[in-house]
This record gives sequence, structure tokens and C-alpha cells, in this order.
Amino acid sequence: MRLRYGSCPPVWSALLAWFALAALPCSTSAEPPPPLPDGKDLLSEPIGTWWIVCSGEWNVGGGQARTSGESPDGLIVHRTYRSAANPLSVEVNCSGSGGTLLFGLDDTVEATVGHFVRIAGGIIETGWVRGLAADELTGRNVLPQTKDGWSTLTVAIDPVARTYDVSVNGNPVIETQKLLCPGGWIGLRSTDASAAFRNLVVRPQPNGTAVTRPAKELSVHRLRYVRAGAGNVVVHDPERNLLLAMDLRGKVLKQAPPRFPVRATREASAGGKTYRITEGHLIVHGDRGGRADTIRGLIVHAEALVADRDGSVYVTDSGTPAVHQVDGSGKVARTWRANLLGGFISPHGIDLLGTKELVVADYDRVVILAKGKGEEDAEITSASRSIVVEWALPSSVTPFAEVSEDGSSWRRVTGESGTVPDERKSGAGAGKARVVIGNLEPSTSYLVRFGPAVKTIPASAGVSRVLEASTLSRDPSSAEAR
Repeated sequence: MRLRYGSCPPVWSALLAWFALAALPCSTSAEPPPPLPDGKDLLSEPIGTWWIVCSGEWNVGGGQARTSGESPDGLIVHRTYRSAANPLSVEVNCSGSGGTLLFGLDDTVEATVGHFVRIAGGIIETGWVRGLAADELTGRNVLPQTKDGWSTLTVAIDPVARTYDVSVNGNPVIETQKLLCPGGWIGLRSTDASAAFRNLVVRPQPNGTAVTRPAKELSVHRLRYVRAGAGNVVVHDPERNLLLAMDLRGKVLKQAPPRFPVRATREASAGGKTYRITEGHLIVHGDRGGRADTIRGLIVHAEALVADRDGSVYVTDSGTPAVHQVDGSGKVARTWRANLLGGFISPHGIDLLGTKELVVADYDRVVILAKGKGEEDAEITSASRSIVVEWALPSSVTPFAEVSEDGSSWRRVTGESGTVPDERKSGAGAGKARVVIGNLEPSTSYLVRFGPAVKTIPASAGVSRVLEASTLSRDPSSAEAR
């Protein structure tokens, strides 16, 4: 049969609100899964009817799927959600070039967040997708040759260690990749009409046991909902369908299943204007219901919004991904991209935290932003035997930096005395952090990270992205890290 492109209608699950807060955002759920076969496999089937066509034209039949020559670029997603509770492996047969196995997808509409294993010519690559941003490559190796042109891709997923390994025809090719998305949907993507797929198998890993997560701190993924109260934050854990109330350190204070349908915060009024999100576009209606206008340019795919008393509206954008402040004139006044963290993952829910901060639901963490303050970069300077890291400290804690050489273990150094934040400088209690990493070898390249780079819940998510710096052969007063 031939399946033609069509928008995939989300199937809303019956989420219930237990906390008395207005304008709850949305969550999606997979359709009822197909009956599981007898035996040890969680899922085993030829490529057939249990796939949602998200883009492109696909020829599906005889247990195989291939995009047509007229539309080689396409995506299909399996209707069954794979839980993050147990270690498992995902296996599919693939031939041709441009075939991609995706896993850990956060929806069944488009590959907005998730991991990929891609065949590109004679190369196999791993990485993850994030909105409309460029794919982030994490691993690459030569693809082993096959006799009949078909390769068996197998991804072994360990949600406890938060890693995955890739093998081809039973031989390891890329090992110990960071697992950002431990659960989600499985997808197949083709960017070449020669790519074809058959025989999807999902099975538990040997000796895999169920994971019981203690409700002591935030540990969720596919996070799309956040609400802030007086020093507390409420999020929704879609994996267990629970609302979690916690303090700003991430300690869970209470949890309960929701009781009312959850709705996205997609409309708000500010400064005499009404802002509404429609199909990812931010529409603005003027005073007294005047002519509607669309905020274009920076906003790619709006998800949720919140209005402030000063007439501003803050919008999450999963397409960029970013958070935008729209001022009273209807223009984007400020944009946050969480650059120090390596970028937002998939920002969705948003709320005001007091009068000076915002909370943003960003896939597996809550990111806290200071209103009225843009993002700052870190400054790294090098000497012959030391590296100095300086950045704006987002909260009143002791800063630290970590260093690693040639893949060795990380060594942590805490900040010097005198780096205590000055809360008079900003409403968020930010100050200047300075950490000196000493006892290094001259003329040597190191990996460096530091924290907290951005205030997050849990705090462990606020560590910076990994940077590269080199010590110098001699010791000038200052030098830039490369």
C-alpha cells in the first residue's frame, strides 16, 4: 500500500490536575499499542500498519518500508511508546543509503527531540536531534560491508547508566554514547530513495531489571509542564503520570496523579493585547480585538506562553530551541538559548517564578532564567600550568570547575574565596565566579566544564557544556583558550 503525507493528530491522554493552578499545558500519549507477541520480545513485527506517517510518501508492503522516488525525505514513527523503566535493545534491518533509526522521540508527529543512528554512504553516525537546530553528531565509524546489502542495526539502551551502544550485524561499532532520552517512540527516517527497512524487534536486555526511581529529587524526561508557586515548583512526569511538587533544590515534597484534563497555556493577555499560539505561530490581537498580526522571524515553533504585569509575554520555542520575551510593541525584545548549557533541549512549559525569574520545562530539567538579563559567556584564560574560568554565577552557591585530560576522570576545583555572589547586582542573586585550576602540564590540551552555569532543577543539570582549553608553553598575563 502507499501512504501519503498527512498531519498526525495527537492523541490527548486524560491528564488530571491535582494542584489548583490555572492554564495547565498539554501532553500527548501514544495510541493503544498492538498486542505483544508470545515469547521474550517486547515487540517484533515486519514494517506494517502500526506506523504513523509524519512526512514524505512511503511504499509499505511485504514487511518493508521505502520512501518513493518523488519524495525521498520522509519519517514514520511507531505507535507504541517504549518505557524508560528497563534496559532494552532496538533492532532493525536497513539497506541503501540515508536510512536512519530514531529512538527516544518525544512525540509521534515529528522528530523534535531524540537520538539517531544513521547510515550515510559507507559511514555510520550517532547523535541527537533537537528541534529545527542542526543534528548534533556524537559518534562516527566505518560501516561494515554486507553480502546482501542489508545491515542489522542494533542499539542497546541502558536507562540506568544513561548510555547506549550501537552494533552492526552483531559487531560493536560505536560504544558508550550519552543517553539523553531514555524513553519515547521509535522512528525510521529516509533521506534517499534507496533506503529501505524491515523487521523491527525490541527486546529486553539480558539481566535487565525494572528501575524504581525514588521520589526524592526530580528525575523525569519528556517534561512539558511546569508551574511555580511560593518557593515551590510543580511539574508533570509523563512516564508515571504524576504531578510532582518540589522545592527549588529539586526535593520532591508531594506527588499525586492529576485529576483534570491538562491544557497548554496558549493564550494570554498583556498590555491591552491578546497573544495566542496557533499551529506553532504566535498571533497578536490589538486593542479591542483589532487586526491580528503574527510574530515572525525568531520564533519558529511556539509551544507555550506566560504574560507578565509589565505587558511582556514570554514564549517557549521548541523549533529554535529558545525562550523569547515579546515586549508591549509585539516585537521580540530578548532571547535566551541556554548557550552555557550547550543549548535548550526542548523548551515547552513556562511560568513566572516570583517577580524576577522564569521557570522553563526543558525535557528533563527545569531551567531558571533571570528576567531583564540576557545570557553571558564564560571567560577562560590560560597560563603555563593553570586555567582560569570566570562566569556570572546564577545563584548563591560555591562555584566549581572540572578538568580532564585525554578522556581521564574529571578533577574538581572549587572557587576561590571572595567569589560570594552580590545579590544587590541582580534580582536573581547572581555574582561573579572565578575558579583557578592549577597543577597542569604546560602546552597541553584539556577539557573543562564548570557549574553552576545556569540555575536549574535539579542542580546537577546546571553544569556547563564541555569546553576545550590549552595551557601555554610560557606564562603571559592572559591568553584566550581555543
